[in-house]
Amino acid sequence: EEEGMHTADDFTLLRTRLGVFAKVCDWLDARVVIQDSRRFGEEASTRSDEEGVDLHEGYFDVKFEPGTGIPLTLRLGRQELRLGSGRLVAECPWNNVGRSFDGLRAKYKTGGWECRGFAMIVEDAVGDTDEDRIFCGLHATFSGLEKHTFDACVYHRRYSDGEFVGEKGREGDLKDATIGLRA
Repeated sequence: EEEGMHTADDFTLLRTRLGVFAKVCDWLDARVVIQDSRRFGEEASTRSDEEGVDLHEGYFDVKFEPGTGIPLTLRLGRQELRLGSGRLVAECPWNNVGRSFDGLRAKYKTGGWECRGFAMIVEDAVGDTDEDRIFCGLHATFSGLEKHTFDACVYHRRYSDGEFVGEKGREGDLKDATIGLRA
């Protein structure tokens, strides 16, 4: 290969996001983020299709604290999800598309405690959503001690689409649980 020559493996990724956040009232917020992810220069012309444009986030936050005094927030819709340090569950900001989930999240925060429960539908890489691909769990964080954070979690994943291939080559459903502690 000559110096300065490009190969077919050379490409530049492009990700553009445009978001709007609205505080509807004291107890209701909304967020919409659209995203365009593609390889730079992949389109034949500027009038080509818009396959790379998608809804990255679109959710409502319902806050119970303003009216009831209960420090609870419910989030419903498509959303990024980062739990704890992000080692097990995170939005993957380094990926050109990123990761978001469709579902419900409840967050209860009081004192040094923050507890989250969630139930999400997992979307696969080609954008197909199957209601039988569920990811749910509980995650608790305590940060009431100076310079210390403690996490405890239990996550459950169930893919009931028959596409999981086991150790012996048999196809079936995937069901697994993850339990963790972190300090």
